[in-house]
Amino acid sequence: MEILRDLSASRKIIQEEAVVNRDTRFGRIKLSDGTIIKLVVFIIDVKEVGFSPFGGVSFDVKIVGGVSTESVPEDVKKLVIDKPLFPPEPPREGWGLLDIIEL
Repeated sequence: MEILRDLSASRKIIQEEAVVNRDTRFGRIKLSDGTIIKLVVFIIDVKEVGFSPFGGVSFDVKIVGGVSTESVPEDVKKLVIDKPLFPPEPPREGWGLLDIIEL
């Protein structure tokens, strides 16, 4: 139950920050099958933790990110329409790599 409270508090902070920070931008990635994926990363906290042996200062950065689909072509939807949303076990075959064609 404590974890759920922490998650709720984190979500509230993120939502408040998103409202306050009008400079929030989403990244979009277009895949070779036409799917568009939306990405967002929020920096929650940054602390200086010392000097880096490679030069400069080291930072501890806490982030929260999200990934969602923005759009999926109809022909891709038709390929998976009869598939379960969350199968009990991931299928062993049928996987394929998709290229990122646009950032």
